[in-house]
Amino acid sequence: DFDRNTDIRLVEFQPAGPGVTFLYWIYNPTTEHFEENKYYEKIISPEFDYNKRQINATWRHGCCERGNDTYKVENGIPLLVERYTVQTDLDGKDYFEHWKTKNGELKLIEKTVE
Repeated sequence: DFDRNTDIRLVEFQPAGPGVTFLYWIYNPTTEHFEENKYYEKIISPEFDYNKRQINATWRHGCCERGNDTYKVENGIPLLVERYTVQTDLDGKDYFEHWKTKNGELKLIEKTVE
């Protein structure tokens, strides 16, 4: 949560391929206890960028869909702000999509086919 306090993250599931999930406990300096935080659990294979104060996640759904998500943390909650996806059809064509959050809603801003 980028507050400079030490938090706890444990691997929940380690699949054979990509897509590691974690469980989180965030340190609360007021209570001096670690508190379970379910908001972070939805983020697959997160990488924390402390300089940009964002979370980057690379994910894959089956053989034909993959992507990268970017989250910003607001009030201790990670919010999806940008998503890039690639979907491959049966003919081997790739469909690229770029999504961004505008006014609290994720919206498609670009789509290309190669």
